[in-house]
Amino acid sequence: MAAASCNQTCRYCDSELPGNRRQLALHWQSVVSLLAAVGRLAGEPPVVGDGANRQLPGLEGKSVPYFSSLDSSIDILKKRAQELIENINESRQKDHALMTNFRDSLKIKVTDLTEKLEERMYQVYNHHSKIIQERLQEFTQKMTKISNLETELKQVCHTVESVYKDLCVQPEVGVVLSQGGAGGSAAEGDL
Repeated sequence: MAAASCNQTCRYCDSELPGNRRQLALHWQSVVSLLAAVGRLAGEPPVVGDGANRQLPGLEGKSVPYFSSLDSSIDILKKRAQELIENINESRQKDHALMTNFRDSLKIKVTDLTEKLEERMYQVYNHHSKIIQERLQEFTQKMTKISNLETELKQVCHTVESVYKDLCVQPEVGVVLSQGGAGGSAAEGDL
């Protein structure tokens, strides 16, 4: 029995046929159920019977037309499945195109926003540069004024110093002269 079922496949579902009778009966039950479902799709009457002895009504002498309608139902199912796959693929292509358009429009908007932000940033830089330039000019003017005042202060200090020296040197010369004239005569008198 096992040798007879080796490498045999079901002509309805292309699966390998099981080796023992119980599994074979279960397999045929599933095949008959599948055929009944396909038959309902094709408008055929339902399958009647029980267990492994199920019979298809009205198949005596009419097996070829029934299986041809089964084949056409399978072809219809294949076509519907193919249409569904094509619809899914078309939907995916539309989604991809939508995402591509969205990405492109987002890139354009981000680029525009970046350019506006950059322009505004340069305007702020220019404004701050003008303020800094004005402050630097004021600073330069004040430093020049401080330098001039420092030069004037140095001149005043030199003038005060020379006046002070002149004041300090003249009394000593007068004291030395007055002491030298009186002291000279006293010194001469002592000798």
